[in-house]
Amino acid sequence: MEPDVNRRPNETFEEYMKRILGEAKERYDRMSPEDQQLLDEAARRHGELVHSEIMVSFPDVLDDTAGKTPQQGETADNKTPPVDQQPDANSNITE
Repeated sequence: MEPDVNRRPNETFEEYMKRILGEAKERYDRMSPEDQQLLDEAARRHGELVHSEIMVSFPDVLDDTAGKTPQQGETADNKTPPVDQQPDANSNITE
């Protein structure tokens, strides 16, 4: 069953968000532990990629997650491949 993501008549934005997030939580809770783990890992990786892209856009901003500011000529993503590029097996990128 697909979640109903269409806003209903007379539904406030707050009611709409609570409803669709509640439906998403119900679907997540019905998943097997293995599927939940896969989804959690995919969400974590996506979050890291989004964070890296944002930090590249603001190279002079302190990256609190990394604990350092980029040096001159260095960007916050020096250790993270672009979103459309997957690291190769010989990459020295570590988690």
